Amino acid sequence: MSKTTFTTREIKLLKNNPNVERVSERSIAYSDSFKDKFMNEYLDEQAELLKKLELTERRLLNASENLKPNKVYQLIYETIEQNQYSRMTKYFCDLLDVSRSEYYSYLKASSSREASESLDVEAKEMILKAFHHRGYKKGSRPIKMILENDYNQMFSRKRCIH
Repeated sequence: MSKTTFTTREIKLLKNNPNVERVSERSIAYSDSFKDKFMNEYLDEQAELLKKLELTERRLLNASENLKPNKVYQLIYETIEQNQYSRMTKYFCDLLDVSRSEYYSYLKASSSREASESLDVEAKEMILKAFHHRGYKKGSRPIKMILENDYNQMFSRKRCIH
């Protein structure tokens, strides 16, 4: 029973509704046809959701084979965003056998990761510029020297190789 009470005006309105069987001050009884219709629609929606989820599961499992954890976290994030699966993070992390806390750490660090990637792209451009300096190819030592002398950039030889 509900603690809400209906006014006489609300009771009259509800009695005129074809889906309502009985109404009192504290309760509403719906017709069997309405209940059946509601349950059929609800079950159809649930069946569609389960089909969609099953397809998503298969896609995730196939795509996550032999991937590094960062790629798996990205895959989970994209799946949740694309399909608007709210509150499914735990399920997907368990399905793909990854840690939920690591997934959330991955999401939290996304801004610093993007900044690091942009710095790497800039460094790559500078190294390529030094590599093609004066029109011939060079090894890591000459690239390092060109970057230091001509561009005032300090990179390790290891970074010049990659």
